Amino acid sequence: KLVVGIRQYGGWPMKSVPEEFRRPRHTDVETLVVGGTMDISSPIQNVKDRLLPYLRNGKWVELAEFGHNEAMGHVQQEAHRQMVQSFLLDGIVDDSRYVYREMDFTTAGSLRSVLRGEVSRDRH
Repeated sequence: KLVVGIRQYGGWPMKSVPEEFRRPRHTDVETLVVGGTMDISSPIQNVKDRLLPYLRNGKWVELAEFGHNEAMGHVQQEAHRQMVQSFLLDGIVDDSRYVYREMDFTTAGSLRSVLRGEVSRDRH
């Protein structure tokens, strides 16, 4: 059924989005942009150079030694909630609850134990 559904709505090769929709556009919408200095999937320099110039009312928060998932609220959840809530309700960026923690590159176990599922996923 899945393959039939895909064929019904598209197929290969996929059509590109028209050029007019691929160009960035300026906006006045108040936007909170959060990035971590260790984010390799959305490097902060790309965000600063390629996104922020288009957000006239964009607010930038840079979290030291946070990766992508950490910056999205997967750690220090209360701090993240407070920051987002204060922005949405009052237009204020309150990142005061974040606590700096040095990046820890210690592994939870060997690759073999991780693959076997012997290591807990939630170490925080």
